[in-house]
Parts: sequence; structure tokens; C-alpha cells
Amino acid sequence: MGETDGNQVSVELRKRYKSTTLVFCSGYFKPSPENIKVSPFRFLLKEYSRDRMVSEFKEIFEYLMNNKDEPSIVCRGERSQVQVYANEIMYIEISKRGTKVHTLNKGGMVEKVYSCKKSLDFLYELFKESNFAYAHNSYIVNLKYVKKLCSEELKLVDGQVLSVSRTKIKEFKKTGYRVF
Repeated sequence: MGETDGNQVSVELRKRYKSTTLVFCSGYFKPSPENIKVSPFRFLLKEYSRDRMVSEFKEIFEYLMNNKDEPSIVCRGERSQVQVYANEIMYIEISKRGTKVHTLNKGGMVEKVYSCKKSLDFLYELFKESNFAYAHNSYIVNLKYVKKLCSEELKLVDGQVLSVSRTKIKEFKKTGYRVF
């Protein structure tokens, strides 16, 4: 890792990916305050026998499979990649090389617009269980952030107005009313 130690990496990972499951593996067990602060799921010692290590990994994988979080995607921010969760996304639109992900902060104002290389169809499949719907062929909307739905447009909680295409209005209303 060069000049970076494992503690620094774990702190950076926790900042970028808040719900990531961290597992520490070391030749000695001496947790530091930094270790505790990033809340690792497990500490593994290199001296563990093969059977014990296999058992530990089975438990870790079982935990991961049983504790799947809400869907998220990795987007490109200004200087680094960022994990964005479904509940943070207001809407996603098609852009030249993938999509633009519009997020909302707790104050109700647009926080950031991130770039993502995934297609809109892929993201819809990922987020449809999190109450996303097509309002138009070029964007999907998180229904949680829809304040008002009119005949051909919708108003988001931050005041933005997006058009709803005629081909999508019926399905959008049906999906939207299920959530509202």
C-alpha cells in the first residue's frame, strides 16, 4: 500500500462507503481507537487454522447475504468515486456517456449531480423496488421526492418541474398512486 496503512484505508473506506462491511485481518490482535471507530464486523488473525478461517469466512458471507442494504451505485464525483444510495437519489437522467444522478441533501436542496456509466434501464431495474418510476424515456424519478403530479408534469420537493411523457403518464400515475 505504499505510505498508507490499513487504518487509514479503513477510515477512507468508511467515509466513502458508509455501510460497507469491514473485516480486519492481522498478525496480531491489538485494536486501536481507529479500528473501533470504523466499526469492523470481524477481526481475523493470520494465525487461525485453515478450518477456523473457513468457518469465519462462512459466517462473514452469511452475514453479508442476510444483511443486504438498500440498493446503491458507485458514481464519479469531482475527485473520487462515491457510493450513492437509492434514498439519496431524486432522479436519474440519460447523459452522453451513461447517466447523471441527481441527489438531494437533508435540507431539501440539490446536493450534487454525479456521473454514472450505467444505463438508465440497468438503474431502473436496480432501483424499481425502491419506488423509482419512468416519467419519461430519458429519466426515472424517485417517487419519494415527488411533491405534486399534474397531467403532464411533476413537481419535485426542491421545486424542479419535470415533464411526464404521454406514453408514460398512465403507468407513472399507477405506480405513483401506489406509493402516495
